[in-house]
Amino acid sequence: MIIWPLFGTTNQLLAGLTLLVISVILVKLGRPSRYTMIPMVFVTTMAFVSALIQLRNLYTAGNYFLVIVDLLIVVASIFVMLEASSAFIREKRKAAAAAAG
Repeated sequence: MIIWPLFGTTNQLLAGLTLLVISVILVKLGRPSRYTMIPMVFVTTMAFVSALIQLRNLYTAGNYFLVIVDLLIVVASIFVMLEASSAFIREKRKAAAAAAG
């Protein structure tokens, strides 16, 4: 039960990343993605703010194991978001090129 404090933030980050992946799939299918992008931005922003606050609190409490785990979760989430954002932009460009001619 030592990692229990991280479950709330991790759960919300997974929700945001899931919405991001669904948004990329919707763009790939040519469907509107704003219905998943708007909640994704909100959920992900709140989860990252929560993770950073939690990171500070864990550090000041001297719980360095959870600090490392929290950092790994945040860094992995950032990498997934960058990759999905790259795919999102790539698919948007393909759709624009197909529409232009």
